Amino acid sequence: MKTMKNLPIVLAALFMFLMASCKKDNTIAPVDPTQPTTKKIAKMESNYSDGSTEYNAYNYDTQGRLTSYEDDDDVTTFDYSTPNKVLATRKKRTTQVANQFYECDLNDKGLVQKNVIKLADGRIYGEYRYTYDDAGYIKTEEGIFLDYSFKNEYDIVNGNLTNYRVYRNNVLDRTTTYKYDKTVKNTLGWRGAGYWNSSVFGKELKNAATETITTDTNGKITWHIKLSYETDAQGYITKFERNYPQTGFWEKTTVNYQ
Repeated sequence: MKTMKNLPIVLAALFMFLMASCKKDNTIAPVDPTQPTTKKIAKMESNYSDGSTEYNAYNYDTQGRLTSYEDDDDVTTFDYSTPNKVLATRKKRTTQVANQFYECDLNDKGLVQKNVIKLADGRIYGEYRYTYDDAGYIKTEEGIFLDYSFKNEYDIVNGNLTNYRVYRNNVLDRTTTYKYDKTVKNTLGWRGAGYWNSSVFGKELKNAATETITTDTNGKITWHIKLSYETDAQGYITKFERNYPQTGFWEKTTVNYQ
């Protein structure tokens, strides 16, 4: 039941925050949550309660832009040479054969406003569209596919995502709310949403969430996650764990920085 393994890297809000934390008896020293992230993630390794594992690695250029992202199955590389665009190619690790292509159009602030995804044979798989608030945080994320569509709306308060609403084919489907420990700085580049964990998807959130609760339109809890963290002396998250009280499933991840 590894929930993240086979999902696309759509760092929609739930995805971004569901990756989080560590031992419950860990004491986290207070840090300044307004301090910007200066170190970049190099590698994350996860272990799951079902015995499976997952690996993610990141590389950047001298401007701090993501140049490659890899997991157990695929490697995605990024090209910034075309004005007002980001182009990306995903290849299978084992064969180095391309299986997906991405063409991202940037707005006047250099942020992705549209991401068109194509399959290896040239067919369009789907399209993502993004809007941002005045501070540079993602405000909406919309997915358009052949057989369905969705739209997520995000509420940002004081630099943190407080809740987001998911609409399926223009009908409200569910709502997720977030809780925080304001002493835990977001050092993992989470932005609440976006297809990759990359600066082209806007401003990073200030803190890392400690709990997420998803409810359906009747108010019934459908998904509940508790998150905990270990940090180093500078406040960088070095380990995180997320637990699912409804099922007993857990994930534990270690983080290395460049």
